[in-house]
Amino acid sequence: MSDAVSSTASVPLRPPSVWRLALRSLWRDLRGGELRVLFLAVALAVAALSAVGFFADRLDAGLQRDAAQLLGGDAVLVSDNPPPPAFAQQAQALGLRTVQTLTFPTMARADDAQGGASRLVALKGVAAGYPLRGTLTLQPRAQAPEQAAAGIPPRGEVWADAAVFESLGLQPGDALWLGDLKLRATALIANEPDRGAGFLNFAPRVMLNDADVAASGLAEARAAITQMRHNSVREVGLGAALGELLARFRERQGHTVHWQADPAAAALADERAETVFRIAEEALHNIERHAQARTVTVRLQATGADAGPAAGVADAPGTEAPDRIVLSLADDGVGFDPAAPRTGHYGLRGMRERVEGLGGALTIASTQAGTLVEARLPLIRETRLPLAERAIP
Repeated sequence: MSDAVSSTASVPLRPPSVWRLALRSLWRDLRGGELRVLFLAVALAVAALSAVGFFADRLDAGLQRDAAQLLGGDAVLVSDNPPPPAFAQQAQALGLRTVQTLTFPTMARADDAQGGASRLVALKGVAAGYPLRGTLTLQPRAQAPEQAAAGIPPRGEVWADAAVFESLGLQPGDALWLGDLKLRATALIANEPDRGAGFLNFAPRVMLNDADVAASGLAEARAAITQMRHNSVREVGLGAALGELLARFRERQGHTVHWQADPAAAALADERAETVFRIAEEALHNIERHAQARTVTVRLQATGADAGPAAGVADAPGTEAPDRIVLSLADDGVGFDPAAPRTGHYGLRGMRERVEGLGGALTIASTQAGTLVEARLPLIRETRLPLAERAIP
């Protein structure tokens, strides 16, 4: 009898494949229709995001393209004062084109033959090359087709908005007065590329050649009004105010400036100090615009009655107390003829009237080697008597 023994070998169990289970689950969900809704939602989301991104890119590209036309250039520098020449020089060194414009509100007046009406306008003086970007379009008359402007207004002519012609009763070719200058209004402005927004631009535009702005005298009147609004002489004293004025002048123009002031004169802060400050402002303005100078020397002195303009000692021991203040400005520019008539320029006339109105004197000497402006004003001194010598009523 034999015993039979049987045995079986155990086979290890393998875990199910993750990928196989995933595929089975995916196939089951696809057959059930649930993933179709999910795929559709994802497709719509991607399409929406792509459309928004595409629209934003197109909008940004359009703004980048049109922004230069809205500005009239690739970049704009705005200042209350003429920009320093170093700005234009650096731009030219970088191969950039520049153009300057001057904009401010003023009154325009029709000729007496057209009734002499007047209204507030936004005056704009432009130089050759304007605009750097965009196109200025004109109309030879109302309702006429627009035409691209060929350059800037010629000397003696202005281009104006239709509102100027309507309010003043003008026709193209009629005379229009700006300050002391009589010009001809020859075209209507249909589109001004850099008009922009702002309070000033709500007034109708009058555009003219920048050379005519100086001849009209309006720019000098505007500068005088601006200076009157920024008066700090009575707050800081004449010496400190003049020192700050000369520092700004040197920073703008790069001139070599020599500045000397007597302590007695520098401490003044009355009406005479304001007059001296305004004269210095106007003289520096003329040097900046016309003199082509490299060196400017300014002296402020308190002198005696017999002292000359070169006297630089005030209240020195053994000398008589100063009774007048002397301001002298000298430059090494090209000079000019002080006696020549200057239509539309009120600077020299205003300086002389200011000084003579306070009992002083203004002298101007100019040659081809430079100009010297000297203002002499009397000082006001209070005389105090001892109590015993005072008159008793």
